[in-house]
Amino acid sequence: MSPFVNRIMMRALTPAGRVTVMNRDVTVWNGDESRSYQLADRTELRGLLIEYFGFDLPEVERMRVPSIPEWM
Repeated sequence: MSPFVNRIMMRALTPAGRVTVMNRDVTVWNGDESRSYQLADRTELRGLLIEYFGFDLPEVERMRVPSIPEWM
């Protein structure tokens, strides 16, 4: 089965660098520096979409992700 239906995979370019998301793992690059963290929940994912991707998707708070068992 396609990884695109089983995982969250996103990438956004920002004025300062870029942001990547693989399931709950987030990395934010600002120039040569980066910080990585794990999303606590889907509400935090929604905030990330607003902040870095420029849109709000309320439905993400109910989204099921097969490769994240606690989000099923």
